[in-house]
Order: sequence, then C-alpha cells, then structure tokens
Amino acid sequence: MPPPSRFRGKLNPAFSTAHGITNDAVPAPRRPQPQQRTSSSRSTNSNTGSAIGGCGGRRKTPSSSSSSALAPPVSREAKIQAALRTARNTGRIILCDCNLTTLPDQMFDLRSGIEIDLSLDSVSNPGRGASMGEEELTSVDISDNDLSSSALDERIERFRSVSIFRARRSGLSQVPWQSFGMLDALTILDLSGNQLCGCAMLERLPTTLRELNLSGNQLTGLTSISLELDSDGGTFTMPFLKSLDISNNQLESLPSALEAPILQTLNFSKNRIAILPTNLLAPCSRSLSTLVGKENQLSDPPPDLRSFQSLRTVDLGQNAFTDAPAISPSLVSLSLEGNRLSNLLNLFGGDQSNNESFQSSLTELRISSNKLTTLDEDVVQCLTSVVMIDASMNDLSDLPHCVGYLPQLRRIVMDGNPCLRRIRHQLLNDTRALKAFLRTRGGPPMRAGYNLDAGQEAEG
Repeated sequence: MPPPSRFRGKLNPAFSTAHGITNDAVPAPRRPQPQQRTSSSRSTNSNTGSAIGGCGGRRKTPSSSSSSALAPPVSREAKIQAALRTARNTGRIILCDCNLTTLPDQMFDLRSGIEIDLSLDSVSNPGRGASMGEEELTSVDISDNDLSSSALDERIERFRSVSIFRARRSGLSQVPWQSFGMLDALTILDLSGNQLCGCAMLERLPTTLRELNLSGNQLTGLTSISLELDSDGGTFTMPFLKSLDISNNQLESLPSALEAPILQTLNFSKNRIAILPTNLLAPCSRSLSTLVGKENQLSDPPPDLRSFQSLRTVDLGQNAFTDAPAISPSLVSLSLEGNRLSNLLNLFGGDQSNNESFQSSLTELRISSNKLTTLDEDVVQCLTSVVMIDASMNDLSDLPHCVGYLPQLRRIVMDGNPCLRRIRHQLLNDTRALKAFLRTRGGPPMRAGYNLDAGQEAEG
C-alpha cells in the first residue's frame, strides 16, 4: 500500500478507488508546534504574569508611551510641592509656568510643614538632616505666571543668599525696589516682559548687580534722583554692572546720575530718548562693547565714540541723526539705517585725514534708508576690512571707484537708489562684477591696506 498522504483533507473518491486508498487511512493532521520561547521571553512573561495579580497570564503590559499618554496632567499644587522639595535640597526654587496667580507662602518659609520620621535615616527621610531654608536659596525663578492681581512684597528680603532672581513675563505691575536692595548677594535681576510702570529706582538696588534686565515694561524713569544733565552731584555707582537692558519701555531720558565703570552692554532701544548723557557713557569708555539705541528720538549732535576702544557693535538705527557719529577704528559692526544722513564725512571724526596708515575694522556697515547722495571717498577708502555694505534706499547718484578695491568686500546692496544712473542696473546685483567695473575708473588708493593687486577677487 502506498504510504499515507501527508496532506490534509479527504481524498478524491476516483483517486482512492484506483489506488486502493481509503479516507480512513489518511492520518489526522498534526498541530503545529509552538515556537520555543527564549529564557528572556519566559522571564518577561513570568514577570508580566506576576504583575497582573500573580496569575501567570500572558497579557502584554502597556507601553511607556501609552502610559504617559493616559497619565493625568500634573496639578498646580503638585508642581509647587515638587519645586519646594527641590529647593530644600538644591537651594534653587523654580516655579516657572505653574499657573500661579499668587506666590505660595511656603516659598518664604521652606522649613514649615516638613514631617520627620525619626525611624528613618537621612537618605530615606527627606525631612531629616540638612534641609535648606529660604535664607539659603541662591536662585529664584517665578517666570511665566500671571501675578497681575498680586505683587512681590518685602518677604523677598528673606532670600538673603539669592544671587539670581528672575520674574519674566509674570504680569507684575510693581515690585519692592528697596527690598531688592537688601539682597547683598544679588548679581542677576531679570524683570523683563512685565507691566512695571513709573520709576524703577535703580539707586536702591544692591551694588552687587552684574546683569539688570528691565526690558519690555512701561517704565518712564530709571531713578528717583532728579538731576540736570551733566550735573556733578547726586550720582550713584553700580560698580559691578556689566549688562543693562532697558529696551522697549517709555523712557524719555537715560539716568545721568548712574555711573557704571565696567558696563559692557547697554541696550536702550525702542524708547523715546532724545539725548545720550555724557555722565552715563564716559565712565565706561574702556569697557563698553555693545551699544544698542535703535528706534528712539536721538538727534544731532551725534555722540563722539572715538574714545571707546572696546566698542565692537553700535546700532543707532531709526533715529533722527543728520550727521554720522564719530566712531573708533576698532568698531566692527555699525548700523545707522533709517536716519536722515546726507553724508558720512564725520564717521571717523576726521582722524583719517592726512593719515595714510588709518584703517577701520568695520566688517558690516548698514546705512540704508537715509538721504545719502554720495559715499565719501575719503571715508570709504578706510574700510579695508568691510565685508558687507547696505546702502539701499538712498539718493546715491554714483559710487567712488575705490569701492572696487576694497579687499574684503563681498556684498554691497544698492537697491532703491533711483538716481544711480551711471552704473548699469545689471551690475548692482553682482558685487564682483560691480567691483571690476569700478576698478576701470582708476587705480587703488595709496594708503595702508591696499597694493597693486588690491581688490582682485580670490578664486572661489
């Protein structure tokens, strides 16, 4: 008899009769053997079973992603308590974006409400052993809340060791300036993006401050000291202040009473300031590196910044200057766009005249949207380091041929000069071609920074 078929199902009757095979001879199909599980999968299933009531079932545990998706949102109180626990251990309290409408009392009394189990050691019991109090906090951050219906009060004086205090975008309309003055370790104070109005009273702040940010408020004054500009009495000093940001307020003047001898960054943009007091700028002439005063009402006479040897960036755009400020040759970036300049004769204060070795370190010059009719050759030929010039939206009629020899110039923007008819329009979109055209008008300037091959573009 032929061997039994290994295929499932009944045989065809005609086929079984011809070969003498009956359907009863067909063996029952064997069940497929389950795949052998590895030891790791067995242990996983074992653990899973024990996790499900110890029933040894094979039900799959939910993934971490699905668990997190189903997890309820953390409540405000849970965030506060977590921040307080962290503060007791690290000395830093962070209550950012906690939907606070008022500050919790516990942050001003960190040791209150701590339960101590004496049967536990200090590792197992967070309440036992050293627990930092509010007087030991070094950093406080209450930013991104809505405290418009409440206010900071004198309780902040309890933070005697705090060095960083931030309350950005918290809806604050007033703060206790005198209480901040009691924080002798404070180095960074950031109250930007609030609704502070009136006078800031800088003279009451601690002299330890290094960074002060009051930008984005509605301040109309910075000190309660009333002085005439350039007066000699009543000044106050912030000896360690390096950065002062008072931009985007409603200030009409800068505090002439303030002396900040090591100030490095001053930003007073987007205000209503009409004059720069010499009392404020003179003490920091050796340290100031960044001066930003765009979108104000500054007008002539422009400031003389030639003695500011550390100054690298100046932005006085969108003001009302008709003459350019005199700058130091060490300045790297200058923006005077959106003023009323008709020429650049005063840019170096005449220091370049009869001085063939004079060279400017400017790499970026923005003078768009003025009333320039010419780029003064005596000034332009000193720009041996300039990489980009934006002279768009002016009344230029021509360019001096020395522009073609500026050795580092890679881009010059000339759009929006309707009187510029001596240069083909196609050249204005190709700086390299424009420089080559201008070189056909004359030779290189006979001064430092140029040679017979000056202005030749490097390959690539």
